[in-house]
Amino acid sequence: MSDAAGRSTTRLLVAPALVGAVVTAILMAVAGDIASCTGDGCIGRALELVIIGVPVALVMTWVVLGIFTGVWRGPVVTLGGAVVVAYSLKVTTVLVTTPDPPPVWVAAPLGTAGFGLVALIFLPGRTTALRWTAATLAVAVCVWGAAVP
Repeated sequence: MSDAAGRSTTRLLVAPALVGAVVTAILMAVAGDIASCTGDGCIGRALELVIIGVPVALVMTWVVLGIFTGVWRGPVVTLGGAVVVAYSLKVTTVLVTTPDPPPVWVAAPLGTAGFGLVALIFLPGRTTALRWTAATLAVAVCVWGAAVP
């Protein structure tokens, strides 16, 4: 199955899921390293991650997904996926790994799931029921993440 531009719809789903896994795993590896940091440079490293690392990761994700999924889907999946992943990481941190950030082996599947859910909503050739199910799950994760103290 292909969309109007001739892209495989399988590739449209695999690209966001793979990018989500890689970016989330890298950011959580750095966050885990910062969490175990001791000394004066720890706050500076944390600020670098938040001020430089996250925006650079979002821009890189936006560009890669723009290439693989289409110009308008790239930013939508990037921003939507980032929100879903952020809330799922918050839930995982609060309920499972407190006070440390989730390890890479937990973060990568969360990244895959978050970006994959958002990609399913906007992929061509998917049923309305699948889109609504993916949207409901994505919203549920965000509401749960927002409700967790």
